[in-house]
Amino acid sequence: MATKVIMPKEGLTMEEGTISKWLKKDGEEVKKAEPLLEILTDKVSLEVESPASGILHIVVPEKETVPITTVIGVITEAGEEFQTPTVSSQKPAAPIKMETPTPKEQTKEKKQNTPEKTEIQTQDKKIISSPRARKVAKELGVDIHTVKGSGFNGRIQAKDVELYATGPSSKANLSLNKQDIDNSQFRIVPLQGIRKTIATRLTECARDIPHVSFFREVNAARLIDARASLLEEVEKKTGIRPTLTDFLVKMLACAIKTVETANSIVEDDQIKIFNKAHVNLAVAADGFLYTPVIRNVEDLTLTQISQQRAEIVQKARAGKLSAEELSGGTVTLSNLGKSGVEGFTPILNPPQTVILGIGGIKKKPVYEEEEIKVSPMMTLSLSCDHRVLDGAEATKVLGAMARLIENPYLILA
Repeated sequence: MATKVIMPKEGLTMEEGTISKWLKKDGEEVKKAEPLLEILTDKVSLEVESPASGILHIVVPEKETVPITTVIGVITEAGEEFQTPTVSSQKPAAPIKMETPTPKEQTKEKKQNTPEKTEIQTQDKKIISSPRARKVAKELGVDIHTVKGSGFNGRIQAKDVELYATGPSSKANLSLNKQDIDNSQFRIVPLQGIRKTIATRLTECARDIPHVSFFREVNAARLIDARASLLEEVEKKTGIRPTLTDFLVKMLACAIKTVETANSIVEDDQIKIFNKAHVNLAVAADGFLYTPVIRNVEDLTLTQISQQRAEIVQKARAGKLSAEELSGGTVTLSNLGKSGVEGFTPILNPPQTVILGIGGIKKKPVYEEEEIKVSPMMTLSLSCDHRVLDGAEATKVLGAMARLIENPYLILA
């Protein structure tokens, strides 16, 4: 009996996945639970196990992007006859048709698969498109029937709608003249998988969410001293060196509690306010930016935060983060202190309301207690969704964060 291999759904927001690599060849014998293929989701790279033992028949090749639940392969018993099914991205979960189609059906199928000679399609023709593409089409006032898809089986994607909306003249102005530059001077890298998701989410965020950012410089001397005083004890107990980021994660969870709506997300024109702070931590690895989450931060000790931070950073750099470890955050911390950047304007991690950026620590002359002292100063940059937080509320959160950094032992109170 044949067993279908489908594109799995990893996480609530996943709509499609890309087959990055088949670990077994077409026609090769496989065993149940052994690694079968690698896929790129909208968040992570995952290894998919074989659902059964038998002979593998690959339906969707590598580098193709298909919707979740699409049949991408079939595993049959040895000697069992197999007919490659026709995969439609519109109905990915449809039963596999194993028998050979009749000549009439083949003719009909051939006509259906023949590309349209014109980009305009009739209103009564079924359109294969992603939910995001339909949403973008509605927002831009584009008739999705007139858009030609570039995805699997002609599936219309959001980028197709956006490109169509710009018009031929815009595309011409933005494109390079092939006569002006030869192919040896550049190379093309496909925008797909995690990088494609990052590009799409940041574009949507910048376009749809009114950002407002606030900056504040704080004295980090006491924060540095607090870490130094706990360093030996925590390292001796856990084998992990606590970082300034561990303190900042705890402080951010406390600071956003000063304004109720700061610990929230926006979904379906509603503000969802959370009781607990689940902090996403921005981690750069292999050219990508991951944001794994540490949950219920206000209930954790600094030692527990250090342990969880070390674990998720290690997983991110090894490409082993799960969809669950990347989902469910309510606020994000992005620390670029080690990069030498003094300050920056972070872009929100939608649908969250607040993101806090941390700049590098730099010694500067500061006027304190009627004298000038040289102190380690840190720049905080808080960006928020102006639909949810106004200036007074945002600066209240930033002020609470500054007080905790300048008086770090308050997080233990």
